[in-house]
Amino acid sequence: MKKQGYSSSIHPSHLDVKKSLVVSSPAGSGKTQKLAERYVALLGEGVLPERILAITFTEKAAAEMKERILKLLRESAPDLHEALKTKFSRFRISTVHSFALSVLDRFAFDLNLSPSLKILDAPEAELVRDEVLREGLIELGAGEKETSLLVRHLTLMEGWTRLCSRIRSLFQQIPQSYLAFEDVKSPIPQAYDSAWAQLKQEWGEGFWQASGFESIPAPEDEIGHMQGLRRIMPGIAANFLTKQGFLRKRISRNNSHVADKAESFGRYYAVYLVWRSFSLTKGIITLFRHLSLKYEERKRKEKALDFGDLEYKLYWVLYHSHNWSNILMSFDEQTDHILLDEFQDTNGLQWAIASKLVEEWRSGLGAKREIGKTPTLFLVGDVKQSIYLFRGANVEVFERAKRQMKEWMQESFSMVVIRENYRSLPLIVDFVNALFARIMDGKGEDWRTKYEDFSSRRTADDKGHVELLLTNMEPEALTKEQKEAEARNIALRINEIKGKLKVYDKEEGEERERVCRYEDITILLRSRTHLERYEEALQAYGIPFVVVGGTGFYSSLEVILLRQLVAFLSNPCDSLRLYGVLRSELFRLDESRIMNLAFHEGMNLWEKLSISTAPIEKEAFASLLRYSKKVDSEPSSMLVEEILKERGFWSCLNSDQQAENVRKFLRILEGFDEEGLSLIRISERLERMSTRQDEPKAAVNTEGRDAVRIMTIHGAKGLDSKVVFLAGLEEPFSKRKDFLTRREEGERVVFMFTDPLNKEHPEKLLWEAKLAEEQKRLFYVASTRARDALFLSGVWTSKATGWLSYMVEGLGLRETEKGLQLVEAPKGVMVNIKKPPPEHIPEKPEASEVTERKAILERLWQSGEKTYTRVSDEYEENYHESGGLLRFGEIIHVILDRISRGTIEPTQDDIMRGLRSIMLSMGFAPSSIPAYQCRVMEHVELLRASGFLERFITPGENSASEVPFLLREGNNMISGRIDRVLIKPEGLVIIDYKSFPSNFEDSDKLTEQIRCYARAAQEIWKKPLLACYILFTADACLKEVIIE
Repeated sequence: MKKQGYSSSIHPSHLDVKKSLVVSSPAGSGKTQKLAERYVALLGEGVLPERILAITFTEKAAAEMKERILKLLRESAPDLHEALKTKFSRFRISTVHSFALSVLDRFAFDLNLSPSLKILDAPEAELVRDEVLREGLIELGAGEKETSLLVRHLTLMEGWTRLCSRIRSLFQQIPQSYLAFEDVKSPIPQAYDSAWAQLKQEWGEGFWQASGFESIPAPEDEIGHMQGLRRIMPGIAANFLTKQGFLRKRISRNNSHVADKAESFGRYYAVYLVWRSFSLTKGIITLFRHLSLKYEERKRKEKALDFGDLEYKLYWVLYHSHNWSNILMSFDEQTDHILLDEFQDTNGLQWAIASKLVEEWRSGLGAKREIGKTPTLFLVGDVKQSIYLFRGANVEVFERAKRQMKEWMQESFSMVVIRENYRSLPLIVDFVNALFARIMDGKGEDWRTKYEDFSSRRTADDKGHVELLLTNMEPEALTKEQKEAEARNIALRINEIKGKLKVYDKEEGEERERVCRYEDITILLRSRTHLERYEEALQAYGIPFVVVGGTGFYSSLEVILLRQLVAFLSNPCDSLRLYGVLRSELFRLDESRIMNLAFHEGMNLWEKLSISTAPIEKEAFASLLRYSKKVDSEPSSMLVEEILKERGFWSCLNSDQQAENVRKFLRILEGFDEEGLSLIRISERLERMSTRQDEPKAAVNTEGRDAVRIMTIHGAKGLDSKVVFLAGLEEPFSKRKDFLTRREEGERVVFMFTDPLNKEHPEKLLWEAKLAEEQKRLFYVASTRARDALFLSGVWTSKATGWLSYMVEGLGLRETEKGLQLVEAPKGVMVNIKKPPPEHIPEKPEASEVTERKAILERLWQSGEKTYTRVSDEYEENYHESGGLLRFGEIIHVILDRISRGTIEPTQDDIMRGLRSIMLSMGFAPSSIPAYQCRVMEHVELLRASGFLERFITPGENSASEVPFLLREGNNMISGRIDRVLIKPEGLVIIDYKSFPSNFEDSDKLTEQIRCYARAAQEIWKKPLLACYILFTADACLKEVIIE
């Protein structure tokens, strides 16, 4: 292509197309604009567009990048734009995943991949992984001796639920977890061997044997050794450890034979905790390796890949495939320049791919050089904006890439630092420079952030506004009270600045002043934990608002109701789901009316509703019966939408967000319908998907609405707002007690499941330090979203916590004679101390459809998000699943319930027939039924021999079985079922069935569950409590639970 000159007066150094560059571009400097200018400069030098590869992270960013390049061409190089008109389709601007897929597609045959690959989206992939995890883990537990032993060992050490959770966390770390398969060479095992031998020597043979250590296998037998320690550790703990498992700080000198052993045990125990974490992590990764192979096989059958596969398989073919040289040659023949955007958010795997692609370029040799071409690599990013550690981003890669490129390319490489900001007014920039230059020193490791000053290039004749807005509270104030007071002060301040604060619009290159409107204001939150407080405050003060990009879709009240509706339609005998549907705005039955139905004849709420003579209940039953008959003839999405329209549901929604969430739910159902799933399968999928706390709420269009926006800081990345209120400065940085740490060594990854008992684990300390450093970067990102005004809000209680501690460290926030001051802040930064405002009671609005909708919502949904807790049989299911009897606890509960109701006689023949019918209806294969029949009959015969079957379970007057309940504790709603209640004249007797043995190690943890049952029964029958029992059916043992 003929050269067509292009130049930019903005920053010419990044336009040197003969050099490979790393460009550090701060917030508001136009990172993507720099990449677009580089792209256009290459075109201006005659480079064909198909020989330039530009990579970014999202489809939206890729589309915006292409749009920006075309706009730049039109405005600054119109002749070049005209010449390229017919080649716009050849622009190679894509995401990492799209690029990887294009390579894999091209070499699909050589890589043994299907030429028509399907890419699973995140929810689909998660569903498949969950199925593989549950089925595969049970299969491994019943399989070969080695893996079966490992499953049983880890289940005993961790518990079934935690083991599944830990393996699931590795699935969520794909593709990086694929790079952790090989055992990490570690000095930990050797250090533990030495600590074990040292303890034996220091304790002496007598005390060693008396403590039970002599019977424990040597550390080389990891499983046997750990199980042996698990067996004797409770006895040792009484002498050396607290109940929580921490080392005692003091040992009584009266126990002299133990006291002199404590110091040596302490040294051993510290090494033991590190070794135990290492051993458990290795075991969990081994199971993950087996399960990931099953996951790969499942995807291969479905001719599918997930997004994690795309990066990993591209990495694998470039480094390990016999075709790697052909792939690199093909890429090299087509590509002369690579441009990578948002490079601060990459990880070691992605950089390994990029560096392999330019392997020949970086040597300074190759065919391109011989014909006079100079291939280049262009990286642009800002380490101060790297805030995705939780998604696998590694800020260290930026510095590593910079060093490597300098080493590889020497004179052909340059580092460019951009120091202009075109977003924020000068006072905001001065504030950011003053604060972050002090708290980001960048000393030491690459993960520490080095700050680089920048300056404002705004043309408005205004310094801007920065204000620290603190709500002064007493230290003993509850968190809820603090957040309510802060939220009300933010609302008050918003109303004060509306129509008064100056903001600026950019029109035809000039900044035009006007006064602030609601739509100019954004409230930024670190998390959604206290979102409800801010929503309530804005509503109380009449401020219109919209929550943008929120998560928690499945926990929103309207979606909970829709899930209950689908679950009921798939199984009308599900009394708890029917209870939720009847109480909702679909039918509006009050709670007392529904609870009265519990005393009607019938096995479940559906049967009891069917014989009710009350008009409102008869109408509800007739409608629900009509809907149920359509389940097999109408797609689920059409049926649910029909129900919503017929019952007037849409008029009950109180916001656009709720309406969009309902539409999103219907779209999800449409997807399931297209897969041909039955309603039962759809309900099961929705139940599993409901655990996804990070599922985003439906997008709400805010275009043209004069409303305050509320969003998380992560959601605001890449955006800006004229006025920003950054809330919750005082909120402490959350520290999880038990989590997975991750550390990269090149493209390889070291994972460690750290122990909450070991606060000094080196991996844990390093991870916490990295998380703390990322908090500084998150604060920087939030502060630099503001264009014209920045309000930093928090609660002051005489102690600086969270980001307020950075204000103390960086700007000298402290009490002075003049009150609380920012002693070292730039001139012009305001400190505004407010008292908690009184709770605002808005004037009663005129009656309207909107307020009627709100009243309905408040009456039936208790206006505001609640948390829902379900009393579950987690221990029961974990116990049986580890032995391969999936859902055994649920099955035996159904059998005992039917015996109590008289629908199954307690004879072997009747129980066997009933059990077969139950299991087939639950989707079990006929071949699996005999094992369950045998085990159930064992339990029933033990109960019969002990007399408990006759005493508690067989039908009798004044008794109830499988009683559903819903308890309220403030904002928490607790739901569950009581297995058996005997209603005597003098009071209630509660029996809870457990299908595991009475010596089950966690049986003492069930008291709180029984306490919930007791409270619920007393609420329902209004009688005193006589006794509560747990009946262990596996050994026919009855234990009384004392409820204080």
